[in-house]
Amino acid sequence: MNLSDYPGTRWYKCDLHLHTLASKCFEDDDYSPEAFIDAVSAKGLDCIAITDHNTGKSIDAIKDAARDKNITVFPGVEITCTDAKVHILVLFNPEKTTQDVEDFLISLGLDRQKFGAQNAHIDKTITKIMEIIERNEAIAIPAHIDEYNGLSSIADAVKQELFGNGLISSVQIVHSRLMKESLSGEEETELIDYLNEYYGKTEIGFRDLNTWRSCSKYIKSIAQLTFSDNPKETKSSKHGLWGVGNKYTWIKMGKSPDLDSLKQAFLVPDLRVRNMFSCQYKPYQEPKTWIESISINDTYITECGKGFSLSFSPQMNTIIGGRGSGKSSILRFIRGILKKTNDLSSLTEVGEEFQNFYQKQDSHQHGVFNGKSQITLNLFKNGISYQIVAENITDVHNQKISISKFDFETREYIEIVQEEFLSLFEVNIFSQKQIYEIANNPNALLTIIDESIDGLESKKAEISQLKSDYYVISSEIRSYKEKIKNIKLIESEIDEIDSRIKLLQKSGITDLLELSQQYSKESTYLSRFLTKIDEEVKSFNHLLEKLKLVVEFDETVLKTSNKDSIIAIKDNLNNSTFKIIERITSLKDEYVGNVEKAKEAIKTSGWSTFRQLNLDQIEIKKRDLGDQAIKNIEEIGALVEEKHSKEKERDVIRKYEADIKLKEKDLEMNYLEYLKAINEVSECRKDFLRESVSGDNVRISVAPFRDKKMFEKEFRSIINNETAFHDSIETLMQKCFDGRLPDTLKIIHEDLHQLRVGEIPENYDGRFKNCIQRLSPDQFDSLILLVPDDEIKAEYKPPRSKTFKKISSASAGQKTATILTFLLSFGNEPLILDQPEDDLDNHLVYGLIVDRLKESKESRQVIVVTHNANIPVNGDSEYIIAMDSESLNLNVLHEGSIDEDNIKKEICDVMEGGEDAFRLRSKRYEINK
Repeated sequence: MNLSDYPGTRWYKCDLHLHTLASKCFEDDDYSPEAFIDAVSAKGLDCIAITDHNTGKSIDAIKDAARDKNITVFPGVEITCTDAKVHILVLFNPEKTTQDVEDFLISLGLDRQKFGAQNAHIDKTITKIMEIIERNEAIAIPAHIDEYNGLSSIADAVKQELFGNGLISSVQIVHSRLMKESLSGEEETELIDYLNEYYGKTEIGFRDLNTWRSCSKYIKSIAQLTFSDNPKETKSSKHGLWGVGNKYTWIKMGKSPDLDSLKQAFLVPDLRVRNMFSCQYKPYQEPKTWIESISINDTYITECGKGFSLSFSPQMNTIIGGRGSGKSSILRFIRGILKKTNDLSSLTEVGEEFQNFYQKQDSHQHGVFNGKSQITLNLFKNGISYQIVAENITDVHNQKISISKFDFETREYIEIVQEEFLSLFEVNIFSQKQIYEIANNPNALLTIIDESIDGLESKKAEISQLKSDYYVISSEIRSYKEKIKNIKLIESEIDEIDSRIKLLQKSGITDLLELSQQYSKESTYLSRFLTKIDEEVKSFNHLLEKLKLVVEFDETVLKTSNKDSIIAIKDNLNNSTFKIIERITSLKDEYVGNVEKAKEAIKTSGWSTFRQLNLDQIEIKKRDLGDQAIKNIEEIGALVEEKHSKEKERDVIRKYEADIKLKEKDLEMNYLEYLKAINEVSECRKDFLRESVSGDNVRISVAPFRDKKMFEKEFRSIINNETAFHDSIETLMQKCFDGRLPDTLKIIHEDLHQLRVGEIPENYDGRFKNCIQRLSPDQFDSLILLVPDDEIKAEYKPPRSKTFKKISSASAGQKTATILTFLLSFGNEPLILDQPEDDLDNHLVYGLIVDRLKESKESRQVIVVTHNANIPVNGDSEYIIAMDSESLNLNVLHEGSIDEDNIKKEICDVMEGGEDAFRLRSKRYEINK
């Protein structure tokens, strides 16, 4: 795949002033036609012109040498006019030959004996020579007008005549600084020093400087070209291979450069000419994403067995044709295969039109697909070619999509991922109806704006996460509050149990029982402690087992003659290990003995003695109190346990109270972060609009938190009621939007909380209170989290007006122009427009939209379906597709650049204002009807 292999006009690196051995002032021992073309290739030149002095002798040989090199050779000649010795480059169409150039020179009256001589001149006025050149359908380029033998040396009156009658559309300049309209005295002195250094001279002075600058005032609007004139070496007046391509100009022409394309480029130099002083490198780089081609097969609107295919330029493509020629169908196929339909959900008519088109044909003849239909879309993303294929198409949501990537090693497409990969191919598609709908609801621009801001998706994800966190924290608070509702009941139960215990304590046994419970706890702990000590004996045994494994050594493994040294080392190690085993065994026995002594000591300790005394006292007390007392004693034990359990429960609940305070603080901080993140989104939108939207007639701005309609719509959606509670909601809206947002949200939150607990603030009614009380907790949290979105304000400035007006007061054309201007102000993804000029007069199309299209296509691919000739003609569309209005199927009548005659004729025949558009473009084209 070749990224630059696309149709339409593109930039070429050109050196159109080159000399060969045919010029008598050419000196180079290494010269041959092949060596010359090698020098051209080495400098990356795409187009050259052979312009020897007063001869075309080398042209055929150079063309032969360049035949397989992908280099366009313009036959030409550098002639010398009159005694003034002014040099003019004359270029002919590439198919012309040495004979054609020599015939031209003879027609000028030049003697064949003077061919190739630099000092030979043609004895005619420059004006007359220029007229003859034009009649011969050649191009005249005054050579090096700002140095020796340049046009600057002739009388000013003659210069005025030449530039005034339109015979000169381009000039070659050598020194860009000389073409400045005005120079300071210091700049003039610097330039004189520079010129003397450049030419290796000392005598160049102010008079020469002023003479060489004399053409600067005439050439502002014509093509200023830089070519090498291939010097033999630096500062040399002779020619040679060294200088080929040292200076050059980038010129935009058709896929096969010719003289017509060159002429047209010179007539619109602001669009098609960049000399090396202003642009050292290629003026254009393909956008990150662009559509290369589309193929459509086996549908009801394509020719059976043939299908339909179309290629695109990465810059501006214009699809033209009469009504019913299928122009818009191409865009529908692109929209459908890429599933770019979300923007149609609010546009009933446009949405239905698309659905009735992009579906399998039904009994009502709606739909263009059958069971065998297939769409193939090829596009580039980041320099990699992808192929998307849609098959088994029922509708946009039911189609088999496969995506493949071109593998540069195998030179074939390899399927890579599932359909979800489609979202990575960003394409903006707008019809005139969509644009007008956006104009009536400017907030529809929010989605477009947000999708165009890098990093905003992560900020929105942060908002979504903060929102989720709010729901979680709020739910936890509600859970804790539910649990602490029982704290008073528990405290009452503790008091009651405590009273019962006090009654029982009169029996005198409670102190003994409490002491017994404490002894019991300590006894349990001692048992666990001694058990743990016993377990440690196993550690000794485990260590001893490991050490015994260490001394196991299989001597039969050793076979070498010097194994005895290793065995000796092993024996020493084993001996020391056995001694360690004995020591550890002794320590283990000592440890076990100590443990047993400790156990015996516990049994005879004072602690054991007093514990037994406590048990004996309890038994004596039980015998003295009798059976009833024993029951009371059992009851008091249960009551004490119950009291302890209730006290633990109370302590846990009291912790919940502390947790609630912390959670409420977390909830408040979360909400502040939530508002901060929303505000940051607003700031991103403001920054984006400040940077991307520029122009004297359109102004798009953001009013943070001011979208009233969407706020009310979402509020009603949360409470599940689209019409009721008008007065109450009006009160809430007034409180929210009559102050400074988001501060006023606190006011309506207070009202909502009062309504939630059954209170009715002023100007609300009972039915609205009931509605708020019936909401689920999550619904109520959603109301608290509801924040008005930003409002997009679109304004325009009417012609001859000094003030901006709201778009709502604009005409249909002004509305469309305002929004379309905005859409063309930013973005680098492909932009596809379907008849955007509807509702617009030619003044708006040419004065506003065309200029924006020219800017936009430098950074993104543009595909426009249009009826207005100003768009392809004055927008200088790189590629034009003329659809066949007479065909019953989708069919291309002509395709190519605007430089081609059949494209020019089609524009004039079928487009609105075709001839007017060409006239507006001045004399760029000769229209023959």
